[in-house]
Amino acid sequence: MTSIVRKWYTSRMNIRWMDRVIPFGLLATLNIVVLVAWWPMDDWTTRTGSSYAFLNTIGRLCGLLGATTLAFGFLLNLRLPIFDRWFDGVNRAYQFHHKLTTIGFSLLLFHPGLVVMKYVPISWDTAAALLRPSTDLAFASGSLALWGFMTLMITSYYLKLPYRIWRMIHRALGVAIISAFVHIMLIPSDVAVNGPLRWILLGLYGFAVAALVYRVFAPRLLVRRRAMVVSAIRPLNHDTLEISLTPKDGRPYRYEAGQFMFISFEHRLIRHDAHPLSIVSAPSEPVIRLAVKQLGGNTSRFSNLEPNTLAASEGPFGTFYRRPSAHREVWIAGGIGITPFIGILNAHAESIPQLRLWYSVKSMTDAIYRQELESIAKNYPQHAVSIHDTSRDGLLTADKIMASGVDPSTRYYLCGPLPMMVSIRQQLESRGVPAQHIRDEKFSLDK
Repeated sequence: MTSIVRKWYTSRMNIRWMDRVIPFGLLATLNIVVLVAWWPMDDWTTRTGSSYAFLNTIGRLCGLLGATTLAFGFLLNLRLPIFDRWFDGVNRAYQFHHKLTTIGFSLLLFHPGLVVMKYVPISWDTAAALLRPSTDLAFASGSLALWGFMTLMITSYYLKLPYRIWRMIHRALGVAIISAFVHIMLIPSDVAVNGPLRWILLGLYGFAVAALVYRVFAPRLLVRRRAMVVSAIRPLNHDTLEISLTPKDGRPYRYEAGQFMFISFEHRLIRHDAHPLSIVSAPSEPVIRLAVKQLGGNTSRFSNLEPNTLAASEGPFGTFYRRPSAHREVWIAGGIGITPFIGILNAHAESIPQLRLWYSVKSMTDAIYRQELESIAKNYPQHAVSIHDTSRDGLLTADKIMASGVDPSTRYYLCGPLPMMVSIRQQLESRGVPAQHIRDEKFSLDK
């Protein structure tokens, strides 16, 4: 009975909301447990009896909640397959990781500020001493963590960084979070005298440090990857390649249509960075075909790949498209965003009741898989494909998409440049399309 209800709900909403509640519930539970352990340490009068006491209380609370939130956020950097389901895609897990680390850092920023402020009415010298460099390990590690977080968060927020630089920043953030852990354990504070709090933070930061080692410092040694072999390379146009792979061990590679994998290549001219590439083949095919747009940097070297080049894959990932629904579907692709749709078409063209695909490109020379799309439209009369040339026809709009008729039950799928997806989603919703009828795939790592 439970499976029937779940299948019915998934078919109507196309989203596993119960899975997405789990991480939020874990974070809320963790912070509640921390508050319950901390609350009995002082009575209300002690906490709020003076400005000194009040600022001290708020500063301590910011430190505790900031520390737990930041550590929990770092755990989401693990890129585990279960996060794919919990967050409806690892890209959203990364977005949540980014938000949590920002919230945690903000709370931690208030922590030393309020601690300093509480001493201002008593002694300016004491307050100023807390801001000066110290040889005491407890204070020095806290200062290193604070300035490290501040520098690195500002850098990652206000600068558009290539993926390789982003990884270097995460390594530096690892040093900052280890420094924060040392500060928490050594400083005379609530954690020092409260056993439950100490064990909670010890366990949480132990997991966070393990996550950093696993994903950031030693991923090639610790992350489980599948050995692959390049079997063919095919140019699709002037800046896009199709790479065919086979598992080195000969066993089938299990994935669903529309998913992607992280792949790195063992080639003397190509860095070993892992890149997320869409799978354009159907799961039933013996060869796994990936498409990549050569954006510059490392991907520009992929044209040097040769048959028999070794590769390492991680995945598959992605929850963009689970199965054909009983409703009419409208797919909207922009540029390289056509690639997950190619994989879905190769697997499900026969079982999709009715499809309208809009493929927006800067010019017709950018339209990859054009012959395959035209063949689909020819062989399946219930499907229609329109290639929209923005250099000639302007930007693709919801008015044009909906001009062929509006069905309230239609499901919309978007994949392409983020500004395009945001704009079309807003246009569709403003024209009465329910938000739960629109799905998009937002994932990219620069170069």
